[in-house]
Amino acid sequence: MRGEGGRIGPELAEHRSDYESPPAWAAAMWAHTPRMAAVAGEQGVPYPQEEEPTVRSIGFGALALAIGFGIGLLAFSPSAAQVKVPPDFTFEKGKDSPGPSTFSHQKHQVKVDKCTACHVKIFKMKRGQSGTITLAALQEGKFCGACHDGKTQVGGTVVFPISACDKCHTS
Repeated sequence: MRGEGGRIGPELAEHRSDYESPPAWAAAMWAHTPRMAAVAGEQGVPYPQEEEPTVRSIGFGALALAIGFGIGLLAFSPSAAQVKVPPDFTFEKGKDSPGPSTFSHQKHQVKVDKCTACHVKIFKMKRGQSGTITLAALQEGKFCGACHDGKTQVGGTVVFPISACDKCHTS
């Protein structure tokens, strides 16, 4: 903004005719926040991780904009902006794999309360853009192996290791 910071997005200090009012601009930023976070992650730019439920619900971009325009903190209940959990999906059986593997966002959400715990740090937001998941990559601590090492604790429980093949693969 005003020549400071990165050059990922448009100059925010310029007047945009498509956002005639501060609330309209705040609403546009709120809707755009997931994409901003994804682009920041793809480019290795740390994206603010807020802890307050109202901040997490509306997104950092909308909060900063709301404060910047003096319209105050938009207080939404945490349930007002809940992200729909994607359905389970299956990875096809790879070469030398014991069988296909099904991933469940819902099962992971129970232990990890933020999508950003995995997304943009470990996985890109769109499926298929993170690269090929191989056993060697998992054993190197990439992809699922970042947590599934038998040492990492999530939600107070040690996560099972990659070597527990039957936890994910079916025959």
